[in-house]
Amino acid sequence: MGPASDIKTHARADEVQEALGYRDEQWHWFYWLTREEAKKLITLHPDCPTYTSFPPREQIQLLERLNATLSNEGIPPITSQVLKWRMSTLIRDLKKRQQRKSKVGIACISAVILIVVHTSRHSSPGFKFGSRCQDGPAFKLSSRCFYCFQHVIRSHKGYMM
Repeated sequence: MGPASDIKTHARADEVQEALGYRDEQWHWFYWLTREEAKKLITLHPDCPTYTSFPPREQIQLLERLNATLSNEGIPPITSQVLKWRMSTLIRDLKKRQQRKSKVGIACISAVILIVVHTSRHSSPGFKFGSRCQDGPAFKLSSRCFYCFQHVIRSHKGYMM
């Protein structure tokens, strides 16, 4: 692959590493550093869905900050094209991971609400959580409650891992 300024958005990592002339140790440091910076950017600008949607000022400051840090470690600087290549994928992946985590939280909250609501509906009027449900001892759900609980778990199965 050519110089680092010719990096395409869909280039493979090994092609970019070769274009930069980074040894493995330098590449791993670059990868870790950009990941940490991406996390900070997402926290500062949660409404920006992609790297290119971040304010240009932030992108320029990020490039300068990364190059200063890389320089302090004796690692050659990167270009804006390399940064765009790395951050585009990284921001997308981190955003997906955040969405997955929030869906897990929603699934757990839904399950707890479901248990409380359904066990109280299917139990005596004086029901207290942890007391007997209609069909069994403490914390055992009635078959109807259990069916509803299973439905919530199954519908969020992909997010429960």
